[in-house]
Amino acid sequence: PEFHGVTVVFDQPRQQGKGSQLRVKAWSRAAKRTWDCQGVQVHIVPAGMAGQADGADRVLLGLVADWSAEALPVVVTNDGGLRAELQRLGAECRRCDWLVREL
Repeated sequence: PEFHGVTVVFDQPRQQGKGSQLRVKAWSRAAKRTWDCQGVQVHIVPAGMAGQADGADRVLLGLVADWSAEALPVVVTNDGGLRAELQRLGAECRRCDWLVREL
């Protein structure tokens, strides 16, 4: 597939061990700028604080609900319930194995 822009939504880990804290810091730092990945603009969005249930789901639903670009958003998730809600909002949804095959 040809992507012009990608938004990555990352969940905060539920555990607060040293490794989890370092990952949260790294993702939070990465979210402060737009990344160029072989000509594709990548935006990183944190999903909320650790331990919040379905933080990434809420962020994804909000992004799709506010979508204004001409091309439909493509969301990669294996969560069937989330997929149904996103499709109702007009998003094209693919399973994670599709992304692995395409890359």
